[in-house]
Amino acid sequence: MKKRVLSLMLMLSMVYARMPVIVTAATSDTWGQNLTWTLDDNGTLTITGTGDMYDGYKYKNYSWYNKCSEIKSIIIENGVTSIGREAFYGYHNLTSVTIPDSVVSIGESAFCDCDNLDSVYITDLAAYLNINFGNITSNPKIYTRKLYLNNKRIAGAITIPNGVTKISAYAFSGCDGITSITIPDSVSVIGEQAFGGCDGITSVTIPDNVTSIGERVFYGCDGLTSVTIGNSVTSIGEGAFQGCNGLTSVTIPNSVTIIGNSIFGGCRGLTSVTLGDSVKSISKEAFKYCVSLTSVTIPDSVKSIDEDAFSDCDSLTSVTIGNGVTNIGAYAFFYCPNLTSITIPDSVINIGTSAFSGCSGLTSVTFGNGITNIGSYTFGYCRGLTEVIIPKSVIEIESDAFRNCSKLTTVEYGGSKAEWEEMYIGTNNDYLKNATIHYNSALAPTPTPKPTPKPTPFPTTTATITKTETDTAYTFDVAPEATYANCYVYAGIYDKRDGLIAVKRVPLETTSNTTIIVNKKDNAAKAKVFIWADTLQPIITAEEFPLI
Repeated sequence: MKKRVLSLMLMLSMVYARMPVIVTAATSDTWGQNLTWTLDDNGTLTITGTGDMYDGYKYKNYSWYNKCSEIKSIIIENGVTSIGREAFYGYHNLTSVTIPDSVVSIGESAFCDCDNLDSVYITDLAAYLNINFGNITSNPKIYTRKLYLNNKRIAGAITIPNGVTKISAYAFSGCDGITSITIPDSVSVIGEQAFGGCDGITSVTIPDNVTSIGERVFYGCDGLTSVTIGNSVTSIGEGAFQGCNGLTSVTIPNSVTIIGNSIFGGCRGLTSVTLGDSVKSISKEAFKYCVSLTSVTIPDSVKSIDEDAFSDCDSLTSVTIGNGVTNIGAYAFFYCPNLTSITIPDSVINIGTSAFSGCSGLTSVTFGNGITNIGSYTFGYCRGLTEVIIPKSVIEIESDAFRNCSKLTTVEYGGSKAEWEEMYIGTNNDYLKNATIHYNSALAPTPTPKPTPKPTPFPTTTATITKTETDTAYTFDVAPEATYANCYVYAGIYDKRDGLIAVKRVPLETTSNTTIIVNKKDNAAKAKVFIWADTLQPIITAEEFPLI
């Protein structure tokens, strides 16, 4: 009998040894130096204590991670001062969060991919707007959500409390119940995507004290029909009004020097725009797909019309290019089929690939004397082009520059026949070559003698370099002790290991300070700012600035 009992006990022990051990994840624990969390049966995660929440990495470092699929709501109690980086990354069942007045920062990607999060509860709007938000989503997607102040939904017409100085990034992002907003004069900064996706907002006035409008601030606000930008704004971030299809007209005040990429990209209802006379460049894709825009005047202050700036503007019929423009970027006016004529001023020294390609309604082009090269596909497929006026300064026309310009019959050329024949003309420019050439044409611009700058020795000297910071960029204003011709300001951008990320270059101004911009998206650790002559001779030795 004893043997049977022993055998049975041995068999049972072997069976139990093979059974899996089931461990239930904790429903409470500590997190952060002085924080505690609990998760109840209803899926409510409550975090209490004082101080900062630790950062996590892809959310797995958090002790509540094993319960993340059960979490439906989060209550962060007063005393917690931060929400850590990636704290709730990918919590797909999370629907609401309560943020106390004590929180002063929310880490990067804290709520990334929380695609069902639609309710945020706060008790003090001014405190909420002062939170230092990281890039809480790590992508431009805007989730529709509701914001509650003391359990009452913020919707309809809202007023930012007087005394608030900053509207933080993402503060009202996706709050589609808001119809209008009053911003007090105390506000000086509006952060990234602050009102992105607020479809119900119809008009907004940016007060004069605001100096910076962050990236994608009104991104995708389809209902926005009117915007007034205050006279102190100096920079408008990338995509600030992108996709605002209801916007019909806009005026950029004279205070603005920087407009970000895609600022009005895809604004299909935009018919007119007035650019202030301090804007220094028309940035990449600034007006791309503005299919209702009919005319634009680019002020003399603009130095560059960047890549794709006005591409696919179907209704654009008239463009006036200011006398300060030196660069017309690749595809700048690509496929503007209703543009009928263009005059390129003497200041332009570079025209990028396909800058006017596909402008099928273009009938005449006049080049200024500054241009020496006409690049490939610059006027490719401009099938309506009948006449081109080319100055004698042009020495090279690249292959395909006038490809398939089947109606091109007349060329007014400023130089002699011999000079024309010496010019390099690449392949696939048959219509240009076979056109009637009028040599020494009076219609071609006559070169204006330019005063020879007084030779200046290039000793190593100093410059005053001032760094300012906005939510989206670092701005360096450079004022050298002496005036130099044919020089450029460079900003070398480096990572934490001194690895070179990029080099930015702008011409050195001779009558005012020169501004060069470093976008925060470059994630640089430091910048070195210096001046070189166009012969690559150093003029101002590099001055180093930390960026983190």
